[in-house]
Amino acid sequence: MAVVERERFRVLALDVDGTLAGADGRVSQRAIAALGRAEQAGLRVVIVTGRAVPTPLAVWNAAGLSAPLITCGGALTVQPPGLEILDVRALPEALVVDALALGTRLGLVVSLWTPTAIWVTERGPIADLLSAINGMQVTELDASRGAVPSTQVLKAMFGGEPGRVDRVEARLLAELSVATASRSMPEFVEVTAADVSKERALEDVLAGLGVVPRQVIAAGDADNDLGMLRLAGLAIAPGDAMPGP
Repeated sequence: MAVVERERFRVLALDVDGTLAGADGRVSQRAIAALGRAEQAGLRVVIVTGRAVPTPLAVWNAAGLSAPLITCGGALTVQPPGLEILDVRALPEALVVDALALGTRLGLVVSLWTPTAIWVTERGPIADLLSAINGMQVTELDASRGAVPSTQVLKAMFGGEPGRVDRVEARLLAELSVATASRSMPEFVEVTAADVSKERALEDVLAGLGVVPRQVIAAGDADNDLGMLRLAGLAIAPGDAMPGP
């Protein structure tokens, strides 16, 4: 078993879905207590997630954390408790329009994420899953009004039954090559602006904390965690991680 030199590390960077959260999408009280102990021991815990702000913020508060929250796959970084926006990066509107059309062609549910809301092209199991894991209601897009929210869109997600997403994943990634696109959960492929990733957002947070990447322990389970895992001094992937990590 490898020995971890505790004095070497200063930051613990953690993905949520498939890593910190259980199969039910919830972060257990045991996990929250462990995060609190890590923080008290001198490790700054940075939550790095594709989720919207509400559920990681609840974990941040319950564990008594102090570092910024990286949300929406790196498109939105905020500093609790006041939720000061440290960085926000939107998708180009043309890419949002293209994503909606692509989702329709492939028979997938498209969700559009703004800083404060999640919009979906149709209600059903995918919309319900998004609502549950993000701790917020989702709103159906009004096709009669052009189907694009008036506020900036930070990310889009293509959702469907995992087998269907498996079958169209390669096409999705090819058609979204001008952006950052990756599989984030069995049910989802997500897309953000070309200059957005968990890795880049974490680099910015580390600079603000005065920490270099070799002083980071990072854990993640999906394709969108790969850059963050490569960046860290110590990378951890759960035993049931997706094929990429």
